[in-house]
Amino acid sequence: MTATWILGAFTLLVAAFTVWSIIREPRRVRNGLLILTTVFLVWVTAIVSEMQNDPEGEATTILVFGVLFLGVLAVLAIGIYLLINGAMVIRREGFGMSTLVPTVFGLALVGTVAGLYLGLRILTEGPADNVLLAQFLLLVVTPLGSLTMGMILIQLLAFTVYAFIYGRITRPRHADAVVVLGAGLNGTEPTPLLAARVDHGISVLRSLQKAGEDVVLVLSGGQGADEEISEAESMARYAERAGVPREQMVLEDRSTTTEENLQFTRDLVGQDARFVVVTSNYHALRAAALTEQLDLDARVVGAKTASYFIPAGFLREFVAMVVIRRRQNVRVWVILASVWMLLAGALFVASNLQSEVKDVPGTKSTESTVSTVTTSAVSDASPR
Repeated sequence: MTATWILGAFTLLVAAFTVWSIIREPRRVRNGLLILTTVFLVWVTAIVSEMQNDPEGEATTILVFGVLFLGVLAVLAIGIYLLINGAMVIRREGFGMSTLVPTVFGLALVGTVAGLYLGLRILTEGPADNVLLAQFLLLVVTPLGSLTMGMILIQLLAFTVYAFIYGRITRPRHADAVVVLGAGLNGTEPTPLLAARVDHGISVLRSLQKAGEDVVLVLSGGQGADEEISEAESMARYAERAGVPREQMVLEDRSTTTEENLQFTRDLVGQDARFVVVTSNYHALRAAALTEQLDLDARVVGAKTASYFIPAGFLREFVAMVVIRRRQNVRVWVILASVWMLLAGALFVASNLQSEVKDVPGTKSTESTVSTVTTSAVSDASPR
C-alpha cells in the first residue's frame, strides 16, 4: 500500500469525522479547525501523489511553493484591506478600542510578511562573520514568531470560515421563544445594528407563528450606565411599533453580557424551552457556542450588518473566543515551542562542534563530514 493510499484513507476518515461533528453539534467552534485540517490533508495527499507519480515534474513545485506563495500574498492583501477598512470604521464609528481592531490586525499581518522578508534577506545576504545572529534568527526568532502568528492565523481562518458556514446551515424550525440579544442604544432608540436584530427577530417570530408554533418574543438587554432606559424596553417599543403586541413579548432587562442574556432568559422562560436566538451575523457563532456551554436547546441566527463593520465585528468576536480559550492556546504554544527549542539546541550544539573541528589540525575529512551533516540538518529545519 503506497503512502498516497494511506494518506488518502486517513483524509477520508478525517473528512467523515468533520461532517459527523457538524451534524451532531453545529455550534462547536472546533468544527472550523476540523474543516481546515481536512483541506490541509487533501493538499498534502495531492503533493505526495505527485511526488510518487512524477518526482521530477513541475506539478509538485507548484503545489508546494505556489500554494505557499499565494498564502503569503493573501495574508498581505488581507492586511492591507484591514488597514483600509480600519480607517473607514474609525471615520464612521469614532475612535475606540473596538474600532481599532481591524487596524491592529492589519498591521500585524503586514508586519508578519515584512518580517519574513527581512528575515530571509538577513539570512541569505547578511555578513558572513555574523554567525551567531544568523543562528539566532534561524533557530529562535523566525520559528517562534512563525509559530505565534501561525496559531493566530489558523484559528482566525477556522473561525471565519466556520462562522460563514454556520450562518448558512442553521435554520429555525421549532421554538418556544425567539430571543433578541441587545446592543447599544441611541438615546432611547435602538441603533441601526440593534434595529436590524429586532427586525430579524420579528420576521422569525412571524414565520414560526405561521407554522403553528406557540412562541413568544424575548427582548434581552439591561441598562448601561450611559443609557436612559434598558435595551429590552427600547426593543419592546420598537417591536410594538412594528405590530407585535406587548402580550407576546417577554422583557429581560438585567443582563450586561451575552452569557447573562442567555442565562437570565433561561430563568424567565424555562430550562427545557427551545430557543431561536437572534443576534448580528458576526456574533452568531460565539453566541451559538455559549448556548452549547449553557446546555440550551437553541439555534442561533444572524441579522445582516453593515458591510463595512463586518470585519471589525468578526475580529472582535475572534479576540473574545481566543481570550476565552487562552489557557488552551498558551499550553499548545508552550508545548510546540519547547519541542522546537530542544531541536534548535541540538542544531546549535552540532554547529559549534563543526567550529571546534575546524580548529583541530589534520581533521579535514571529519570537518567535511560534520559540515555536510550540520548544513543538511539546518536546511531541513529551516522554515519553508
